[in-house]
Amino acid sequence: MRTCRIFLPLLLSLLLAACPTRTDDDDAADLNLPEIVHEPTTSAVEDTEVPLLALVYPPAGSEDAFTLVVTLNYRAAGEATWTPVPMELTDVADEYGATIPAEAVTMAGLDYYLSALWGADLGTHPAGAPEAAHHVDVTAAPVADPAPLRARYAADSGTIELSWTPPDSSAFAGYTVDVVLGTGDPVVVCEGGEPDAGCSVPAEGVYDAEYATWTVTVTDGDGNGASATAVTDGLHLLLDLWVKDHIPGEEVALGTGELEFNLPFGIAVYDGSVHVAEQGNNRLQTITDEGDFLGFVGAFGGGNGAPGEEDGQFQAAMDATVMPDGRIFVADHSNARIQVFDGTTRQFQYAFGSLGTGDGQLRFPMGVAHDGTGAVHVVESVNARVSVFDDAGGFLFSYATVDGQALESPSRIAFWPELNSMAIADGKVLRLYSVEDDGATSATWELLDGYAETVELGGLCITEWGEAIVTVDDPSETGLSDGHELIKVDAEGNVFDSFGAWGIGEEHFWRPVACAVDEYGTVYVADGLNHRIKILGP
Repeated sequence: MRTCRIFLPLLLSLLLAACPTRTDDDDAADLNLPEIVHEPTTSAVEDTEVPLLALVYPPAGSEDAFTLVVTLNYRAAGEATWTPVPMELTDVADEYGATIPAEAVTMAGLDYYLSALWGADLGTHPAGAPEAAHHVDVTAAPVADPAPLRARYAADSGTIELSWTPPDSSAFAGYTVDVVLGTGDPVVVCEGGEPDAGCSVPAEGVYDAEYATWTVTVTDGDGNGASATAVTDGLHLLLDLWVKDHIPGEEVALGTGELEFNLPFGIAVYDGSVHVAEQGNNRLQTITDEGDFLGFVGAFGGGNGAPGEEDGQFQAAMDATVMPDGRIFVADHSNARIQVFDGTTRQFQYAFGSLGTGDGQLRFPMGVAHDGTGAVHVVESVNARVSVFDDAGGFLFSYATVDGQALESPSRIAFWPELNSMAIADGKVLRLYSVEDDGATSATWELLDGYAETVELGGLCITEWGEAIVTVDDPSETGLSDGHELIKVDAEGNVFDSFGAWGIGEEHFWRPVACAVDEYGTVYVADGLNHRIKILGP
């Protein structure tokens, strides 16, 4: 009997050690409830969505009896009402996911629980929900990046109009804007404690004379901040001139050498390279954005002005566009085709199109551009239509009417991302062909009221601010003082600025037929009959 008393406590200890500690999942199994495996989220950032995942299993032995219905339930901390969100299966077996939306993530904090319904049986995580729930502490979002900053010179009011991304955090405490002229010290020009996203500064005859550097800084209550910088835009000051050496005041001579041009009628910019299509030299000339010659394509590879029909040769290179992967598409006007070249080596890759009026045929392509889907739109002046191809040259479709009106003399084309439309220069009007719905919501803008009869729209390019710069051309032999300028058009069709006039001086244009804008806002203009490229600041 004494021996039993000695070994009984030892036997009880061994039995207890062999039994694991019970969990909520064990309770679910005993009650034949769904099992939810979830790592709770305990912290979040204000106005930032909270994704949640969980592994959910039906009770063992009854996998095919019912369908699991898994739900995320959340509320602002302390509130009485729960918001249910269905949790969907992910690509991982038995894993369900859902998200608490950003607008529900406030400084009040969050409560949430997960539920899984199996027939009439309901399992929750944590057990005992909704009386018990997971709590999420929410911290203030950092001050938002104010980029992009814009500092636009408004000539009509003599001011610099500054705008930036508005702050969207409760942590915002204030902003300051400073400007640096040349190598001078920063000068604060406006500041405030309200969540503004802009201010107006008098130009005072100095900010409009050079490219000042502007900086906006937004800060939170702890002094943490974020900044964005920009230079004044809207000045379009002359930065450089690519042209054959000439005597100032005399007409520019055409040329066939490096950085010399003969009727530059098309231009495209991509990744630091400027591609110039020269009608007169039957070639494509490539130059760095700093003015260093890179190479010729066409005219038997030598750039000597001779036309040709072989691969890589042109009869009037009229326009160019560069695809996102760097491939260069060139409108080979009199050969009735589009030629495609490698963006790095500029070696010929393939061509598409042939002379005619049928599907996939072209008659004297004047302009070429790609849209946001990668499709290539080719303007045919004689066929009075736009033919659309995939980037391998396969014909897709064509359109000869825009906004219910027939194209009359289309010449140039560009993709306008903010409008998701192709902008087409058609005589005196700009036509917008909606890419998203194949032209169903297109528009027509009259831009040249009051100009001479011979004046028409030329090339166009879209700036980083979603505005168009449109060249105004006059191909006639008379009225040389009318047109020959650039106008700026906003996304609602309003002309709000213009610059330039006919002439041969550095400040002038003579048939500016094409333009391109790089990532820095620099504007490259093909000044056709001046046989030069003008580079203007933003």
